[in-house]
Amino acid sequence: MFNFLKNKNKITWQLETIKKIINKLGEDYFVFIDHINSGLYTGIRKRNTDIKYYYGFTYDKDLFRKYLDESKQSYTLKGIQVFDILTSKYVDLSIYITGGIIIGYSVNTSKNIKIDNNQIKLNNFSKQYLQNLDYENISNLLNNREKEIIDSSIIQRIVINDNEYFKIKDLEDGNFIGIDNDKNVYRITHDPLVATLLNETIYELLIEDKGNGSE
Repeated sequence: MFNFLKNKNKITWQLETIKKIINKLGEDYFVFIDHINSGLYTGIRKRNTDIKYYYGFTYDKDLFRKYLDESKQSYTLKGIQVFDILTSKYVDLSIYITGGIIIGYSVNTSKNIKIDNNQIKLNNFSKQYLQNLDYENISNLLNNREKEIIDSSIIQRIVINDNEYFKIKDLEDGNFIGIDNDKNVYRITHDPLVATLLNETIYELLIEDKGNGSE
């Protein structure tokens, strides 16, 4: 049991509840229990976001860098219900994952609640991937062949010297391949931050990777 609104910097009971939920969800999610047991999470606080009653975690910086995988798509675990002892009612709880790490959770009430970890319902559980709006912004530029081979989850808008680019492929050392709104292809380095025009098409560059078996 725990109180969501009091003891904001004490996360023992919050994490125990999340572990109980993950155990019920099954082995596909057990990596998050490993994260919790490793000491990744150091605190929690209520945050002002578009999501009502959202609580975000703070982390051990070294462990955060170890576990973060920016290639992984963000998603939300929804439809989780936990029993509130104070009201004798079930409360909706959602868990948010970004970069392969649980970053926070939300509940559907602003009131203080105490959770009974032995009463968790997953009848309406769903895993919902977050829409990549940057991909939506360039999808009209892409033909069907390009859409088939491009990884929409890594598309990211970047502005360099007032010029807009969209990342379509990660390279080594933080560098990447990007395109502009005319579908010109660039190799973009981060140190120094420079975009160099390439004489290749999107399809040629990405299909070459597929042929080489790289990801």
